[in-house]
Amino acid sequence: MSLTKELLGIICLAIIFAMVFLLGEFLRRVVKVSPEVSRKTVHIGGCLVALLFPFMLKSHWSVLAMATMATAVIIFGKRRGMLPSLDDVSRITRGSVFHPIAIYLCFLTAQLLHRTVYYEIALLVLGFSDSMAALTGVAYGRKKYLVEASDSKSLEGSTIFFIITFIIVEIGLLLFTPISRLDCILVALLIAICVTLFEAISMHGADNLAVPLGTVFILAKNTNPITAVVLYQFLMIAFALVYVNAVAYPFKKVSVTGVIAMVLGIYTAGGLVNYRWMLPLAVAVFVFCRTRWFMAKSSAPSRARPAFYLLVVPIFWILSANLLGKSISEHEASCLLFPSFITSIISQMLISRHNRNDAEHHEYGLYQTVRDTILLNLPVLLGVCLLYRHDLRQPLIWCCMLTVFLDMAVVFSYESLLRKKVPQASCNLLRLRMLLVFVASLVPAGVMLIGRKLCQN
Repeated sequence: MSLTKELLGIICLAIIFAMVFLLGEFLRRVVKVSPEVSRKTVHIGGCLVALLFPFMLKSHWSVLAMATMATAVIIFGKRRGMLPSLDDVSRITRGSVFHPIAIYLCFLTAQLLHRTVYYEIALLVLGFSDSMAALTGVAYGRKKYLVEASDSKSLEGSTIFFIITFIIVEIGLLLFTPISRLDCILVALLIAICVTLFEAISMHGADNLAVPLGTVFILAKNTNPITAVVLYQFLMIAFALVYVNAVAYPFKKVSVTGVIAMVLGIYTAGGLVNYRWMLPLAVAVFVFCRTRWFMAKSSAPSRARPAFYLLVVPIFWILSANLLGKSISEHEASCLLFPSFITSIISQMLISRHNRNDAEHHEYGLYQTVRDTILLNLPVLLGVCLLYRHDLRQPLIWCCMLTVFLDMAVVFSYESLLRKKVPQASCNLLRLRMLLVFVASLVPAGVMLIGRKLCQN
């Protein structure tokens, strides 16, 4: 009976989603509305339909099936030119593809946390804040800022995004959670600040993924009815803003959007996990910006794209540690995934060091790779002994030592498999580099989880 109800729910929702797509096509082809209006109609309509998921579907596998079907239809329609309601905009965007993926990930996370309200708030922010910001930017945007050379946003659109996000989160928390009014205001303000920054640096529609996930995880961290917890989050983001601007601004190596990406990286590490996770990123930002080891001062400072791809894997491990800390202790989750987090940072730094030497035609062979790997990992090993001195378990120490060899393996793999075969200036190289670092960082996580299981037995 439950299976029948689940299948019936999938069929009903699929029909409603099809009607939303047909409405968008009708508005674009027959009524001849602008591409942005038809696109955002489908965007908002899809989010409103997705709000019904927790009431009509019980399993996240059902949501995954629907998200997979929707993604396949969108990709097929885009390639065939069958969805002008989504594709006729002048800018390059993959937001329609990210949309169903974001819905599934938010549903899964909220289900694991047993907090349906997080999912509902995140979907409302995704549907209305993002859409109204885009429409405002198109109609009234005058103060533009560049995310990348081919992707710009407006200050007016970002302002509208901030205001609507604050209102949605504030009302949602007041109506559906037991936390105090003061905490509702503080949490809504924090989320509005953070996801507006996420939206400001997201390229080609990636805000459809970053905004709802950021909303869910910040809600999960801050809906504890203790004002001090929320104030700590404000302290973390204030520290990140002051620190990154003090370190990065005088040397002009990164643009404003690059600075925002660094701020968000440091905040998510310190705010969503703990200060131990913030320190490696803070040191990495300092070394990148204040030394010539990795990046020279340039007349064309790096924009958001390189910083975005550099931070994707570390932020994945930050969110994983935050989520794992809901089922086991936060301290244990921090210990288990810390080596993977460190691997994702140091391996990226080593690749950047390799690229810098290669660009300047300096010799960079086996000896230089081993030397730099040890130089970067030695402070980390000493830091682990200091930061986790009250909980120095053998798996943690061995995994941190394992990262030395993983980092070298990443550099050699990058040199032999990617750098000479993929154009240096292409996005594909950044994506493949990110994938390589992610695969390497999975190893310490697997070792730590197996070690934990053996210790329990």
